[in-house]
Amino acid sequence: MDRELAAGRELASDPLLRVRAEALTSPEVRDRLATRLEQIIGYAELAPRDAAVPVHVGAVKDSQSALASLAGALRERVPVSAQGVARAMILLTDGAGPLYWRASNLDLGVAARSALTALYMGAYLEVGPPV
Repeated sequence: MDRELAAGRELASDPLLRVRAEALTSPEVRDRLATRLEQIIGYAELAPRDAAVPVHVGAVKDSQSALASLAGALRERVPVSAQGVARAMILLTDGAGPLYWRASNLDLGVAARSALTALYMGAYLEVGPPV
């Protein structure tokens, strides 16, 4: 379901998808994702170059600003889209993604900025512009 949400599937089409979207956008899930991003950034800062690490340290260091921005946005208590949170979730859980796999054809910074943009743009489209 997270991949469907990340792709922007319409929530009205599936009640289970709507329930998953509500769960993803909860403060608890958003805080958990933000904490994990912050831990990964901290780990990459301290990890020696030759250490066997579960994350692609070079990509994390190169994308530190985008990852930190995404973590900060997840912590904000403003409406965000399920699409953006789903993209953040996939970024953190996809073992074949740019966070973990050096041979990924995706750039980690681009993926983080894409999730960040989707957090706000999707929320703007779902909720509407400020009045």
